[in-house]
Amino acid sequence: MRCPHCLGSQYRKSAFDVSEKNPAGAKCIFCKTAMVALNPAAMNTLAKLKINNDMLHR
Repeated sequence: MRCPHCLGSQYRKSAFDVSEKNPAGAKCIFCKTAMVALNPAAMNTLAKLKINNDMLHR
């Protein structure tokens, strides 16, 4: 699972957060955004984007 907002991978699950868009009820512990499950290829692409974004903002 990966956060689409901050790209974090740490989350908490709660039955109160379960919805149609978030069936696992998982939320990022950093920014409280609903987590999304990604396939490995998509996670690799997001990691590359985050590295490029971090380099631009130094």
